[in-house]
Amino acid sequence: MHFFKKHCLWVAACAMGATTLFGAPDIVLFDFEGADPLRGWTNDGDAFNVVEKSAPYYGRITVQNVEGAHFLYSFYPDPNPNRRNNHPVGALTSPEFRIERDYINFIFGGGRGWPERLGVQLVVDGTVVRSSTGRESRPGVSFKMLPLNWDVKAFKGKKGKLVFNDATPYGSVGADDFIQSDTPKGFRSDATERFREMYRPAYHATAGRGWLNDPNGMFYYNGQWFLGFQHNYVDAGGTGWGLTVSKDLIHWTVSGETVPVGLTGQAFSGGAAIDWNNTSGLKKGEHPPILLCYTLLPPGNGGYPDTPFSKVPKADDLRFYPAITYSTDGGKTWTKDTTPLFQYDNPEMLTYEKGRKYTLDGGKTWVDDPTPLLGAGGYRNDRDGKFIYYAPANEWIMIWHLSQNNDRPNTAFGLYRSKDLKKWELFQTIPGMWECPDFFEIEAVDAKGRSTGKKYWIVARGGVNYFVGTFDGKEFKPFSANDPEKPYEQLAFDDPNFEQDRFLRRVNFKSGCYAAQMFADAPNGRNVQVSWLSEGKLADNMPGSPFESVLSFPVELTLRDTGKGLVLEHVPVKEIEQIYKKTHNPKKIALQEGLTQNPLVVQTNLLDIDVTFDAGTAKKFGLVVQGEKIVYDVREQKLYAFREYDPKQDKWIEKSTPVPLKDGKIQLRVLVDNSSIEVGINNGIYRTTMLVYPQTDTPQLDFISEGGSAGVESLRVSELDAEQASSNAPGLYREEPMPELP
Repeated sequence: MHFFKKHCLWVAACAMGATTLFGAPDIVLFDFEGADPLRGWTNDGDAFNVVEKSAPYYGRITVQNVEGAHFLYSFYPDPNPNRRNNHPVGALTSPEFRIERDYINFIFGGGRGWPERLGVQLVVDGTVVRSSTGRESRPGVSFKMLPLNWDVKAFKGKKGKLVFNDATPYGSVGADDFIQSDTPKGFRSDATERFREMYRPAYHATAGRGWLNDPNGMFYYNGQWFLGFQHNYVDAGGTGWGLTVSKDLIHWTVSGETVPVGLTGQAFSGGAAIDWNNTSGLKKGEHPPILLCYTLLPPGNGGYPDTPFSKVPKADDLRFYPAITYSTDGGKTWTKDTTPLFQYDNPEMLTYEKGRKYTLDGGKTWVDDPTPLLGAGGYRNDRDGKFIYYAPANEWIMIWHLSQNNDRPNTAFGLYRSKDLKKWELFQTIPGMWECPDFFEIEAVDAKGRSTGKKYWIVARGGVNYFVGTFDGKEFKPFSANDPEKPYEQLAFDDPNFEQDRFLRRVNFKSGCYAAQMFADAPNGRNVQVSWLSEGKLADNMPGSPFESVLSFPVELTLRDTGKGLVLEHVPVKEIEQIYKKTHNPKKIALQEGLTQNPLVVQTNLLDIDVTFDAGTAKKFGLVVQGEKIVYDVREQKLYAFREYDPKQDKWIEKSTPVPLKDGKIQLRVLVDNSSIEVGINNGIYRTTMLVYPQTDTPQLDFISEGGSAGVESLRVSELDAEQASSNAPGLYREEPMPELP
């Protein structure tokens, strides 16, 4: 049976009763029922109360997964829904109890953060030995409690106590059913030591705490890789940009915020550029200005409930627009500027090139005058600006998502130009493209990796799909991608013969790898890209840990001219070899019908696997790692790996990637970390990823063949020696209450 199914059944079975199937009977520690459930507890502050199961969150959101009639809650329990809020803070300490079983199972939820501020801790002999936090990074969105467990075998026979913390006026926690058991229930959890929590990746970048999504504002400068990302956490009040920095693309140091939320508005996606020519006029010392182009959401576009940012008066114009954050000291400090780069209804800031055709509906029709898009009725949700300096014309080029208010079938990307970063001109629209654009030049190599001497331009959408074409400063013109009869045909987008399906190449199929962006100014002409490992429907994201979501391991992009067309390859950067501890290079392995278990006897689950399979006579073949099956179906010509939520069927279904065998073979590059698996197919022409929450530390790498025999043509398995240990300087995070409105 598949691990995911087994795990779900196991959790459900454990939840059926308070007595384990094996071992001694369970011991109920605290279920928060009865006439005086907090008798003997110490309450410091006024945050914690025992409330009825029906108590809502913000008067409108149901608290999910409460066991019994009551639960512990730090949301203010005023019976008047209009006065419900998160503001009370405090700590609650339980009476001591003796630890008599291997595990403590419990139900916990609410805000996600550092457990000493927002969570629950187990204290033994005066020391915090286990900790967990909630799963909500954005207050007021949802409140789902999860079954978690602590492994407490090491403390059996000792006395312990629980400490519940809510030190933030913008987050809440809920808890129920703390039970000692010899059988674990729910997800493993422990967030006691910062940056070494359960599920914290060993060699992938993460936020310190809170929700992370799109990589933004990425650049290389002075020997360091600066990796920005959209960031939410319970004290933030909205969406801003976080930052993590590395010298080797392996070890990342969280470095605060580049675009804070502030009373001036939130920040959505955008890119970075180094202003070597000081076009902006911002240079003050030895460093060139570093410019981050972000999408500003003017005040009034929401924000977390009960924070100053949610109470700011609405701006007169709520349309998003591009703005700049900048650094003049090499990326050490940042200044947020909310001045628009352009506004649609301001001709002093934005014009359009006459004599061209533009599409306002994703390519269905083309018009000479785009002012309906650029005028006072312009669209509110346009976003995600990425700009570059185009040296041949001494001007800046920006690519910007024209959302048509998120009318997805009709969206486009717009290309703009500017000499001075002050007045912009729209000169081309690229139809049928949806958010997270990237635009960059790349040199092509031939089938043997030799330079062809030709450079091409890429227009990419979130790393999911892309066009390859040429760009002369006036027009981007794509080549066909999926037409074997005309692999190098080139047409303008407004050509009547242009068909997007023939020209747009796909990388990810139903994948959790999204919002990809390139590092600006990467050294030695390198093309290094990072994505967001997104599993929006996998809501139990990093259960019990203070961080949520992961950034992909950086990949190096190569544009390969195969002789049958141009295609991008995505291969993990060579820096990963720095953390190889041991490498296995076995000879060919014959895979007979069934499961070939752990033929290499790996000693860790941190793995870099490069494998080429020969299909042989098998109907299906593949590998199993971290309990996840990655299997190729020969008849369907698809690689099945991981799952996605299908809202139409209201269930989880297997994800698949259509991949034809080449000479009966397929090559996979598989990176395995503590909470993620990334798969590159045939040198990363295709990619698929998954967040995972393994319930065991036992290393295991198995191979599988069904319906016949297959072969492992070549195999390299490198065990990785890595540990996420990002620094946490004092004052790095906003721990104090946010300012009141002036």
